[in-house]
Amino acid sequence: MNTAKAIKELEKWFEKFSKVAVMLSGGLDSITLLALAVNFLGRKSVIAITITSELHPPWDFIDAVKYARIFGVRHIIIDGSFILHDPEFRRNSTNRCYICKKAMLYKSIEVARAEGTDIVIDGSNADDLKDFRPGLRALEEFKNFVRAPFIELGIGKNCIRSMAKSMGLGAHEKSPSSCFATRIPYGREITVDLVRRIRTSEEFLRSLGFSVIRVRDLGALARIEVGNKEFDRVLRYRDTIVRKLKSLGYEYVVLDLEPYGSRRLGV
Repeated sequence: MNTAKAIKELEKWFEKFSKVAVMLSGGLDSITLLALAVNFLGRKSVIAITITSELHPPWDFIDAVKYARIFGVRHIIIDGSFILHDPEFRRNSTNRCYICKKAMLYKSIEVARAEGTDIVIDGSNADDLKDFRPGLRALEEFKNFVRAPFIELGIGKNCIRSMAKSMGLGAHEKSPSSCFATRIPYGREITVDLVRRIRTSEEFLRSLGFSVIRVRDLGALARIEVGNKEFDRVLRYRDTIVRKLKSLGYEYVVLDLEPYGSRRLGV
């Protein structure tokens, strides 16, 4: 779908509602969705809900706060520590994303209802249907109060990026991001210490200029994945990276020779 058609279809979609709550993670999809909601309904008819915890990349939270202020919407920030407190989530089965998404949707709906909104809208897009995304099942279970317009209208990531660019959002160049639990292989318990080690590793690597970066925590081994254009940077900072990650408890630091791809989630 081209950009102009997508925006027109979204405008029709929003006509059904008078007040909405946008789940604002701070990623490209949710920022674009917030911008569209404000454009179509006005800022007084839109609230943003952000759930943040040690599982969520801090750079996304910074962007969530930034764009909520830019658009002048009421921004409700929820402490998401309840996710890591859930023993089912910490058990880290292949269902972990479903458990997390369901808990976040339940909390968001609770807040949105108290704010008098018609609906909660989620930024999941049509391309997510092609991947292993257990969290989408939670969307289906809450479909009476949660909607995902990008999925409903068949709008994928490239179109969202194009819309963001056409609206002048700096976010159109944002790299993909995800919860730190996705760096831990299924079946291995998710602990606060483990999440903090991954978070510290990735924050450090981002400070070196990496934009697409994942540190897969395999116990004694840290497997680094970077974007296709960033391999040279790893070699340039090799000694610095090895020294830092070993100081965090890793015995081995390796570079995956395949570029980062979402197919690797949970492995």
